[in-house]
Amino acid sequence: MAMTKTVTKTISCLSAFQKAVAVCAISAALLGCVGIDIDTQFTRDEELHAAIIDQSEDRFLEIDPLYISDEVKQYIDAYIGPRDGTVARVDKLQDLLYGEEFLNTQYSSEQTHTAMEAFYAREGNCLSVMNLYVAMARYAGLDANFQTVDVQPSWDRRGDLLVLSQHINASGRISATRDYIVDFTPEILLQQLTSKIVSDRSARSLYFNNLGVEELIDGNIEEALIYFKNALFLNEESSIAWNNIGSTYTRLGNKKLAEYSYQLAFSLD
Repeated sequence: MAMTKTVTKTISCLSAFQKAVAVCAISAALLGCVGIDIDTQFTRDEELHAAIIDQSEDRFLEIDPLYISDEVKQYIDAYIGPRDGTVARVDKLQDLLYGEEFLNTQYSSEQTHTAMEAFYAREGNCLSVMNLYVAMARYAGLDANFQTVDVQPSWDRRGDLLVLSQHINASGRISATRDYIVDFTPEILLQQLTSKIVSDRSARSLYFNNLGVEELIDGNIEEALIYFKNALFLNEESSIAWNNIGSTYTRLGNKKLAEYSYQLAFSLD
């Protein structure tokens, strides 16, 4: 019988299980060194997998991060007219989002918002603001998609957690040969070279992942677990969500599910 080769490493703060995914898709790692046996020939365990992703549908169908009300639509219509071309619509939407005489949206890392929440708060992290932008852009007849961006990882200590914040922005097609990018940050050219378009379902997964991290930071472990499970139901290939649910199971004292989650996160990186 062939033996499975196992490599044992001591992972400082579990940081080896992180991957740059999104300054607004958030990953959390518990402080302190943890020893994990990393199986270089890791295979999925159906029983453990089913114990973690134990739902058959999205548990939060009532939450639509991309919903905008008639009030927001009227706000757009008052500034963008039917005669405006594609470039003018892109420029005017950015005016509406960032202009001092309009929403003047500011960056805040405190909470992840839906489009409507970001509209009223006039602030949010990049996923929150991109929820609002993508929803507004599509209403205005523009091509608009979420895209993850590889940037320098940024770590922040929150109690006994290390939080890795990464980046997501929005892009769309103006013509057959011309795209646009909407972002909080000025390094547009660099980001365009290191970006990846993701589906609305993947962006929705990142939204619930972020809610889970926010609950984990607040010490609401069971609530965090529910959000991470939903994130994984929406996107089983999310290494960041697997890592985060591993941190959650570690806090719950479930070493078996924690190690499986970390192994799976590592295998996806």
